[in-house]
Amino acid sequence: MTTPVNASDDVLKVYGNANMDETIDEDDIAYVEGVIKGTNEKTEFSDANYDGEVTEKDITQIKQIINGEESEITIVDSADRIVTVKKPVDRIICFHYGTTEAIQTIGASEKIVGVNRQIVEKTDFYKIEGSSNIGYVNDPDYEEILRLDPDVVFVFANVPVHQTRVENIRETLNKTDPGITVIGADFVGIERYVGELRQLGYILDKEAEAEEFIEFYNSWMEEIKGRLKDIPEDDRTKVYFEEYYPLNYNTYGEGSFGLHESVVTAGGNNIFSNHPGSFFEVDPEAVITQNPDVILKYEAGSYADAGNGFGGNAEKMDELRDEILNRSHRSSVKDRFK
Repeated sequence: MTTPVNASDDVLKVYGNANMDETIDEDDIAYVEGVIKGTNEKTEFSDANYDGEVTEKDITQIKQIINGEESEITIVDSADRIVTVKKPVDRIICFHYGTTEAIQTIGASEKIVGVNRQIVEKTDFYKIEGSSNIGYVNDPDYEEILRLDPDVVFVFANVPVHQTRVENIRETLNKTDPGITVIGADFVGIERYVGELRQLGYILDKEAEAEEFIEFYNSWMEEIKGRLKDIPEDDRTKVYFEEYYPLNYNTYGEGSFGLHESVVTAGGNNIFSNHPGSFFEVDPEAVITQNPDVILKYEAGSYADAGNGFGGNAEKMDELRDEILNRSHRSSVKDRFK
């Protein structure tokens, strides 16, 4: 499979978006007409039906996408893989929470038939009641996946620790049932979120619902940026963000699956932002030396008794907080975090 030249995060990564903007509409038909006549340059997505050439068939495909009548749609997923999806998509399996939440956001939860073991019982937040447990990327339940007969399986796109596992899932399903389409998605990176959600809208025929939420999302992103723009870098809150697994003093750098990005977007300075790794262990003394204003502890899924989000165990969360405050390495600054 050939990886295309990446379009920017603002560009809708769907074949048929010939003029490389944020939507597929009549302007794309006009653009393809220009490509055919030789007055417009061929773009990455002007080959709407992805057959290797730009012809009248691509105009037909674009019209079908606009009208919601296409039998398939080709995208570049968040793992930068070209994927053709058969339409309509009625049965979905999700291997992580980000895609599950995004599907819920655009009102398509009823299509989810299977989720990973970490969220299968979190029906107090996710509208997934009745969905099956399909294991996790390190131990997928292939028998259950095949029994569920999904049209699409969503997997992690950019989590380094899961890349080999995700590729194994992709290869296994492709050999076992080529009719199942595997799509890489994240839905955690703040800058990439809008593009991913817009693309999901086209995959699930929920374009209007996706745009409605994007308008809401962008309005608050602009509000946050506006409030932070006049705060000098040196005056921003210094944050130590600790990972949940496998040991204490594991933290995050740039590229850490949206976590570093969340701190920065909220107006904080990640004290380990200059570290070359995404997930790494640090010396306890380095944390003290950096003298953070805030300590965040990420406790997730089946790795933590405290749980997370709605339905979390408050007593266990208190225990985690106390454990951090009572670490021997931190006695000299303990009082600042009570």
